[in-house]
Amino acid sequence: MNKVRIDADYLKTSNYALFHNRIPICHAVEVTNITEEPIENVMVKCQGEFVADFQSEPIAIINPGETVRISPYNVNPDPQKLASITERSVSSFKLTATSGEETIGEQMCELQLMPYDHWTGTGILPQTLASFITPNNPAIDAIVVRSASILKELTGSSSLRAYQTGDTADVRQQVAAVFAAIHEMGIVYRGMPASYETVGQRITMPDQVLTSKIGNCLELTLLMASVLEAIGINSIVIIQKGHAYLGVWLVDDCYPCSVSDDPAFIEKSCSRGIGDMLVLECTKTAQ
Repeated sequence: MNKVRIDADYLKTSNYALFHNRIPICHAVEVTNITEEPIENVMVKCQGEFVADFQSEPIAIINPGETVRISPYNVNPDPQKLASITERSVSSFKLTATSGEETIGEQMCELQLMPYDHWTGTGILPQTLASFITPNNPAIDAIVVRSASILKELTGSSSLRAYQTGDTADVRQQVAAVFAAIHEMGIVYRGMPASYETVGQRITMPDQVLTSKIGNCLELTLLMASVLEAIGINSIVIIQKGHAYLGVWLVDDCYPCSVSDDPAFIEKSCSRGIGDMLVLECTKTAQ
């Protein structure tokens, strides 16, 4: 018979992108004494196939009816195992409360594990989408080189200087060159999965897009953002129901928060007289 109730405040879905962003699986564990006697020297252990073993510091005493919150409580995933997952799978980890040598409570916590290339959508930390902007992907280099060549055709200079001149017209020309370089790749547009923005989707990475020559609006947006970041131009990913766009900073700036649901900020930044940002329809890079 359990003497304590264990409640875990944790993410029920995890993948390598969350681990890469140092987002913990578990935020806290609460232990409640459900008996009429105090319980001394209470510890909570964690064990699971995809997580490392962990044991909390001892709680000296929990009085009858009292709840003690352990925060933070480190449920650390095994990064190699997470990175190896190629399909959605269901696992779990077990929390065990002990008092001395006696087990006084157990709780199984189900954990859905997603492939490393799965974005979990807007419902679970949508800002992790930025993890899929990969300026160091080897496939990006060829697009950067071709962008420089196109820029020279447009302006007489192949220098990808980002914001160095302080002239927004220079930034626009560099963005146009990147856009044209991706368009030349002959990528074919494919439609988005239903409700991608809420349930997420698997992301085709830049090298895979360039090899398969197929990409949806989100993947093309992330590809464009990756190339721009590689040359030092800042961008944001704009998500709406059924579609994705890219916002590009024409000035050396960035949004102060990792995620926002205020479209007025984008409208203001793009408005005439301010012109700090432009919004691109990246499906136009496809054939």
